[in-house]
Amino acid sequence: MTLFLDHVQRLNMIALLGLMECNVGETRALWKLIDQLSLDDDEKQTIGYFVQTFNGEEVQGWDQTKNLPSKSYDFADTDIVRIRRAVQQFPRHRVAMARRWLEPLLEQLPMEEEAPSLVRR
Repeated sequence: MTLFLDHVQRLNMIALLGLMECNVGETRALWKLIDQLSLDDDEKQTIGYFVQTFNGEEVQGWDQTKNLPSKSYDFADTDIVRIRRAVQQFPRHRVAMARRWLEPLLEQLPMEEEAPSLVRR
C-alpha cells in the first residue's frame, strides 16, 4: 500500500512507533520502518529540525513555518498493520494538535471501526 506522508506525519509516526512495546523480532521490524520514515540531513536542515532534552527526555522540534513536500512510501501489509496499531494503541492523542497530521493519515489507512467510547454524564 502506498501512503503519502509529509514531514509532520513522518516525525509523529516515528515517535509513535518508537513508543511501541514488543518482542525482539517486532522491534527489528519497527526499527526498519522507522529508518524508512526518517528524515535525511538535508530534510532536517530545510525544516530547522532540532532535538532538545527536557527533564532527561529528548524532545524533537522544527520550525513550524517551514515545510517539505509529501513523499510516497510503499509499505508491505505487515507494516501497514504496524502503523495502524501504533496509531490505535497510543493512549492519548491531543485532538487539536494531532488533527493536522493524524486526520490525513487516517484517511489513507484502512482502519477497523472503533467502538464508541462510553462517556459518563
